[in-house]
Amino acid sequence: MPRGHSRNIEDDVKDAILKVKKDNRDFSANQIRNYLLREHNKYGLEKEEIPQKRSIQKIVADKLSNLREMWTSPQEKPWTLGSLEHFPLSPGSLTMLLKMQIYWMEQRLTPMSRREAIWVSRLYPTILNLNEGKEPPNITWWLHWWVYEYSTMEQIYQIKHGNLKDFETFELDLDLFQSKGEPEKSKMLVITPINLTQPKDAQRDYSNYLNSCMKYLPSFKGPVLKVKTPEEKKRVMEAIGKLLMILLKLNPRRYKNERTYNQAV
Repeated sequence: MPRGHSRNIEDDVKDAILKVKKDNRDFSANQIRNYLLREHNKYGLEKEEIPQKRSIQKIVADKLSNLREMWTSPQEKPWTLGSLEHFPLSPGSLTMLLKMQIYWMEQRLTPMSRREAIWVSRLYPTILNLNEGKEPPNITWWLHWWVYEYSTMEQIYQIKHGNLKDFETFELDLDLFQSKGEPEKSKMLVITPINLTQPKDAQRDYSNYLNSCMKYLPSFKGPVLKVKTPEEKKRVMEAIGKLLMILLKLNPRRYKNERTYNQAV
């Protein structure tokens, strides 16, 4: 059976295809393939692993109904305090949720979704407890990174299975525990992208939300993208270098290409 046939495609390749389609619902199979050929390092893949157009079409077609259901899910709508009537969260997490909403717009140029807000409410107290009740000074960055990992894993599972029955996050939980919530100490940092292109409707929701803020809140200022200091860049690069050495020992075939490091940086 030829390599391009979908039955021979590994799960991580299928997941990458579904991630691209999830965030770019208008992409054709050919556009998905071209995107992955350009960005394969970001997904921990080799170019040779990217399947042909026909196989990508079949993978997407098999999960299209689940994709459509996820796209229209109430969980993907922007989170606000007003949504608590339908998505109740712990009162103790509300201040951090408001803070994360602003941070989310600064980093992603989209409002935080209800799904992501739920993960903030779960992960915030967990990271506090892992750090003896003390809030790290860069807690927003830490939460942003972990929330993306957990919510993306949840979305992909839902797309693949049509529901969240038996959904588990053991490996990510272990990584969270061992790193005490610090992304630079996570084994996932090198192989998972933090930011992906947002779907057009999410961009539109953000624009409407931002315009409303500027119209009705005179003191509101538009988001300003944060620029990492040289010290922050150096710390991240050192952490990535250490993680890359570990990955090379664990799987020399996949991570032998030093461009994985360069892309991550």
